[in-house]
This record gives sequence, structure tokens and C-alpha cells, in this order.
Amino acid sequence: MKIYLIRHGETYANVEKRYVGFTDSELTEKGEEQIKELKKIVGNMEVKKAYCSPSTRTRKTAEILGYDCEIDANLREFNFGILEGMTYDEIMNEQAEVGNQLFSSWKDYKIPEGESFVELRGRVKTFISRLGEENVVIVTHGGWIRAFLEEITEEEIDIWDLDISVSCLIEVEKTEDKFSWKLI
Repeated sequence: MKIYLIRHGETYANVEKRYVGFTDSELTEKGEEQIKELKKIVGNMEVKKAYCSPSTRTRKTAEILGYDCEIDANLREFNFGILEGMTYDEIMNEQAEVGNQLFSSWKDYKIPEGESFVELRGRVKTFISRLGEENVVIVTHGGWIRAFLEEITEEEIDIWDLDISVSCLIEVEKTEDKFSWKLI
């Protein structure tokens, strides 16, 4: 079984370095071009089903790639709550206490009106539990992909050191009860 993880193309929020999870941000022209380039690679992948986050940026990415996706709310990005749409500097100037808590204990800290990384991993785990044995593609977000990789490795990894750039493609292979993954 293979699982192909695709992160959406560049968005306006990415360009402005904004923390955007549940908030929508459209793909830039460059983001659309990135996905058109990615389509040259994914066109050869054999998949039985495609899944997509309900966000506009992931749905547009899936559309450009030619996937007819099942929308699943568990694939949404990390919910930044009261920090949604802010840059790092805005967070540290306007919500310094929340920002300091988040950046010092990001895994367990629940952002007001948002979620913790542990809760995001719970959504990932729920999604994984419903997967069958067929090859699938998942069009989603950087934070979700990081949570997925930590979940399947069943160990703590420094997820912020992972290069999960916009429009990236990761191939995950499951053999028996073991997962392995690589960036393509």
C-alpha cells in the first residue's frame, strides 16, 4: 500500500509568512505553476482514491492535479485559534504570552480557540484508521503532513526540521505493519 501526501501550492499567506490553519488563503500564480509542475510527476502514480482537506488551497491543488477527491475535515491544517492569520512578529507583539507558550511547548499547548499538536495528531490517527489497503493520494497541509509522519513513525521526531515545503510530494509505503517514507 502506498500513500502519497501532497502539500498545496504556495499561497498568499505563505508569501506573507502568516500562520494560517483553518483560515482560507488562495494559491498564488506561482503556487498554481508549482502544482502544474508537480502534475508531471503525479500523473504516473497509480491510486485508487484521493482525499482532500476542505480548504480552498487544497481543493484548488487537487483540481489542478486532476483528482476528484473525497473531502475530509480531518485533513484540515492545524487550528491556530486566536493566532490565525498573524505573522510571528504580530504574535509576539499582540499575543506574546500565547506565542511564548506555543513556541516553547508547541506539542502540548492548546491555543485559545484553536488546538494543540496532540489534538491534530488525534485527527490524523482517526483518518489513518479509516484507510484501507489501496494506494491513495492525500492533498493537505504542512502541519498535517508533519503530524502524519510523526504518527506513523510512532516516535517523536523534530518535525520542524522536516522539509515539508509547498507543493511537496511524499511517498509513504506500508508493508505489513511498518511504514517508510521518502520525499519525492
